[in-house]
Parts: sequence; structure tokens; C-alpha cells
Amino acid sequence: MIRTNRKSKLPKGFAYPLGAEKISEALNGIPQAGSAVLTFEWRDEFWASKWRERVASLGVVTLIHASYWDRWDEWRLFVYAVPREYNAAAREHLLGHGLEELAANLREAYGKASSFSHKIKFSLGSANAS
Repeated sequence: MIRTNRKSKLPKGFAYPLGAEKISEALNGIPQAGSAVLTFEWRDEFWASKWRERVASLGVVTLIHASYWDRWDEWRLFVYAVPREYNAAAREHLLGHGLEELAANLREAYGKASSFSHKIKFSLGSANAS
């Protein structure tokens, strides 16, 4: 299983679409699994007010951001929360094709890239809230 280094406490009404176990299962077989680190953050942007504005307007949010810099030689996977009513749709988005595409890109980049960035985005406005 991919190691988790931090899981931020969430504001009321928000949830992480997937946990470490499901993400690790979906990314099973990637060569980075042993050195990758999962970090769970409640928002995908430093400025909370901008992020809340984007969520309120049903904009596009990042669900997962995978990155690598050879300077630190560490693969990082940042997982971001969504409003609870969009959690099921976000989970479906990740399991439907988002994580599969990420896994393919991670395999392709391993040993070749000095840096790597891949974001799985999700449009709240085009999703069905539950």
C-alpha cells in the first residue's frame, strides 16, 4: 500500500472521494508504489477563499495531483476533498478512468522524467449531486 504522510481534518460537509487503500489498489503495479507518498488535503489551492468560491460556483476542482521532482526524488500524490454531495460522482470519476490514466502515465514516466505532473480534474457543475 502507498504510504500516507498526512491526512488533513476536513471541514463539515466535505469528504475525500477515495482512501489510501482504494487508491493503492487502483494504482497497483506502478513502479513508484514503494517510494510514493499520499497526502490528503481538504483543498487544492493555498487560498481557502478562492477554493471555496470555485466550489460554490460549481467549478472545476482537482481530485488528485501526482508530481515528481528529481531534486527530492519523491513521488507525491495529493488527494483533495469534495463537497459530500459530490463524493459518489467524484469516486466514480476516479475509478472509471481517472486513476487508470494516471497509472499509465506514471508507468511511462518512471525512470525517464526529471519532473512529472498529472492532475485529475472534476467539474462539480457537470456532476450529479446525491
